[in-house]
Amino acid sequence: MKKSRHRPLRIIVLFTLFLALFGATFGVWYVKGLEDIVTAKFEGRKWQFPSKIYSDSYLLYVGMSLRREDLIDKLRRLGYRETRANPQAKGEYAFSRKDGQLEIYLHDFVYPLEAFRGIPVRISLQGATVAKMENLESAEEL
Repeated sequence: MKKSRHRPLRIIVLFTLFLALFGATFGVWYVKGLEDIVTAKFEGRKWQFPSKIYSDSYLLYVGMSLRREDLIDKLRRLGYRETRANPQAKGEYAFSRKDGQLEIYLHDFVYPLEAFRGIPVRISLQGATVAKMENLESAEEL
């Protein structure tokens, strides 16, 4: 009698195990199919990005740690030209090694809500730190 009492329970357990095994097998097959689709999408044609990014901004502030070489490289990439004398035209810069001052005549550019007229600025460096920034037209500290 004990044998017949456990038989329905055994059938239920075996059926549940069969369903779990079938579900796991189907799940693995489905996930593998999704992986193949994603892999095919990303290994196909590559995206094309513009060769220049025009919306780059560079925030400078007093007390900022800054390598002079990094700033000069950034200016060159943005189309600024080095001059021997003080910058007189937009897009020029001059660096004085003896007193650690960088003078830049900023380009005009357009913010989303307003236009910005380029101004001459002086950035004073002490070692690798920005010590002072000033507008050379108005002598105002920035």
